[in-house]
Amino acid sequence: MMNALSDIEARINARMDELNQRLGSDGPQRSVSVTGRDFDATETIRSVSGIASVRGGGRRIGICVGLPKVNPAAYGGSEQPCPGCDLDATDFAKVLEAAGFKTTLLLEQRATKQGVLSAMQSAANSLKEGDLLVMSVAGHGFRGNIDGKMHETWCLWDGMLLDDDIVSAVKKFVSGVRIVMINDQCHSGGIFTESTRRLGGWLRGMFGRDVESPMLIQFAACRAEESSIGYPIGGTWMTALMKILAVKRDISWRAWFDEASSHPSLTKRQQPQWVEMGPVSDAFRCANVLT
Repeated sequence: MMNALSDIEARINARMDELNQRLGSDGPQRSVSVTGRDFDATETIRSVSGIASVRGGGRRIGICVGLPKVNPAAYGGSEQPCPGCDLDATDFAKVLEAAGFKTTLLLEQRATKQGVLSAMQSAANSLKEGDLLVMSVAGHGFRGNIDGKMHETWCLWDGMLLDDDIVSAVKKFVSGVRIVMINDQCHSGGIFTESTRRLGGWLRGMFGRDVESPMLIQFAACRAEESSIGYPIGGTWMTALMKILAVKRDISWRAWFDEASSHPSLTKRQQPQWVEMGPVSDAFRCANVLT
């Protein structure tokens, strides 16, 4: 474990100067989603390593998805590179593991539509009221008209996972489960908005009432119409989130989002979005991160 953490620290420290030079520049839009961070990952992990001994008795599960590339055959022959998204996923997975989470890491070929949905279903089968799922997804995002409807998607290894399918997977969790979804893709702010209203209306029509659902908070990298900014050595949204967590263990979900959203690593062209689905409580919003 310590060798792995040292490797992370050495890799990130080697890229700090370059990332700092690039932050604040116009840079590429994050149709390429990448990672790399101007902080000490080992300190981030140390800052949360004591959580497991003080957290409540509920079960904690983490799912971290990273796609530095996709299968060209699924995208019309385009390779769609996203260099560094594997680092987003692996570094955050180690943070979750240090906090006592049972964590699944899905990279490249493992991050298929079925692979991601299966990991979510497995978590849904395991978690009960009061338990916590933290899921991060770093990769491409798409927004466009599909089958006559506007959709936002996760671009996974073997094709796009539609927002409706993502919401359907979330609704399989029982009422009272807490979910935090951290998305670093273009258009990610739309994943749980229009699709939720569309699917929610269909469910009400079928059952004649609102269907009970888990509590979900999304940390979206940008608005539905915006791009997430990234560089070959750093994704700015994950950079901001991890930097805040490196120095503040005792911080609530709401405060973590707010402080990361105002971090100087983000430009005005990228406006992170706090999105809620289900009966999110103040107790959830104000709970300490990862506890």
